[in-house]
Amino acid sequence: MLVFSAKVNAVEVQKEGTTLKVTNPKVTVTGDASDIYGRWGLTFQVDFPDEVTINENDTLQFNLKAPIRLQSDYSFPVYNKANQVVANAKVSAAEGTVTVTFSSYFEENYLKKNMELSVEVFWASDDRLADTTQELDFNGTVITQKN
Repeated sequence: MLVFSAKVNAVEVQKEGTTLKVTNPKVTVTGDASDIYGRWGLTFQVDFPDEVTINENDTLQFNLKAPIRLQSDYSFPVYNKANQVVANAKVSAAEGTVTVTFSSYFEENYLKKNMELSVEVFWASDDRLADTTQELDFNGTVITQKN
């Protein structure tokens, strides 16, 4: 049985130079995260405040910590709620990161900015035990996962 709960605080977005820092993004678990040998997914959703300027080549990084692992390195487009490409994401399995590099889309469409991205993950076999509870922290959003 899949059971999870999330502690959600208000999303905070800060920009330092060309780097955006998002605290407390909306994170949703997809698939069967209770299967310790299977793959499952995480979806990150962020609504950006209108006053935060996002330019082409600005970046944002999500960090995935043990016991969660990314399967491989790959890149993919990132969409907004209107299904328009707003960025490109690069996954680094070795570093446990998803780095988003924005296109020029938000320079022209600077109101009601949002993005959503999904990645496939799995439990690291050496860190994960059946019948346990894990507290997973995604840039400030904490999800409690029970098997």
